Amino acid sequence: MGDEDAHEMSSAELPRAMLRLLNGPLRGCEFPLLTGVSLFVVGPSDPLLDRGWQTEMPTNAVFIPMDDPGDNFEVLIDVEDHPGIHIRVLHDHDCSVFAVGPEQVVNVGNMRVAIRPWLDAWSEVALQAERSGHTGKDLRGGAGAFKRGMVLASVISVTVVLATIVYQRLETAPRRQAKDVANALRIDEARYQVLGSRKGDVYIVARQSDDAARMRRAVSKTPYAASVRVVGEDDERKRIVAWLDGADFGIALFQLHFDDACHPALWVSRERSDISLRNIRRVNDGLKARFPYVEEVRVIGFSDVDVLQQAEEGMSRQALPYSMTRSADGVTFHVVATLDDIQLQRMQQFTGEFARRWGTRYVRFSVDLADDPLKNRSYRYGGGGYVKNGPAHWNFVRNLH
Repeated sequence: MGDEDAHEMSSAELPRAMLRLLNGPLRGCEFPLLTGVSLFVVGPSDPLLDRGWQTEMPTNAVFIPMDDPGDNFEVLIDVEDHPGIHIRVLHDHDCSVFAVGPEQVVNVGNMRVAIRPWLDAWSEVALQAERSGHTGKDLRGGAGAFKRGMVLASVISVTVVLATIVYQRLETAPRRQAKDVANALRIDEARYQVLGSRKGDVYIVARQSDDAARMRRAVSKTPYAASVRVVGEDDERKRIVAWLDGADFGIALFQLHFDDACHPALWVSRERSDISLRNIRRVNDGLKARFPYVEEVRVIGFSDVDVLQQAEEGMSRQALPYSMTRSADGVTFHVVATLDDIQLQRMQQFTGEFARRWGTRYVRFSVDLADDPLKNRSYRYGGGGYVKNGPAHWNFVRNLH
């Protein structure tokens, strides 16, 4: 595809969805899907080389090398009497068509895949299925599926197969290295992400800063000390955001989601960002060059109106008086009220959850306790603090609001 802006293309030429492989040698790889039919040919690569097939692959086809025989399938997007997204499994003498939802993990023969709309983020169901090996809805074909697959695979050229094999080896080597380190160090996947990189290093991303410090000490006592880098998730997120701000890509960032560090998701403003395909490629290439463990960056656009509406709905549920101040770069909600402990806790919980989802760049919250008896008399250091009640009277407390 050329460098034309997305705004200058017809809707039929823009990707409508993204397919992600959840198992196999290309596990984690993603393929954009256009409106119409996309063919996926699944099978072992070596027999293709032995047969020396020389014909060209169809423009709508993708070859997926697998160690075992597999079922070929098509992804249909708004085709004929199949509106939405469907998968058609190609059996030996017939075919089966199934609708696919955004939260659904699907088995097609020995392949496990998930599909999401182009501008959506991957659901936790899909990411968890990839991590755990969980199986989803079964769309397996019959015994003749392999025969059918080899017939369709005859359209693949030797050049394409060679490129696929080289790509497979290059892309899976970092993952194998990361897996070896994870096994050797007995990594807890709930607390750490272990990532291979194109430069040969292995990155261990700790979800909590305390875990990062402990892991650094542990790694320093192993033979992996020279090749393993331990970073904190929050610190790494700040590094990426700072680099994005300095690179001036023309994107207005809501939040960087780092749950899957190999595929970080940039949630950006649709109105205030350049989300043309050309600029998304620039962001993707730049981040991959700067952060070698990144395999692909997902740039997902959201409307300012929708984000603001979510904030207003959340504030309405608090049942507190507030005002809004608009500026060129965002909106601030001001709350000036007398709050009891329960109301204050609910407000803090809401603003914290909203910030984790949408960040604090566009929507901000300011809470001024009208009857706060500690105002201008409370002092905090770390997790503790004290209240100065008089010239020689201090009241030490565990937490200060």
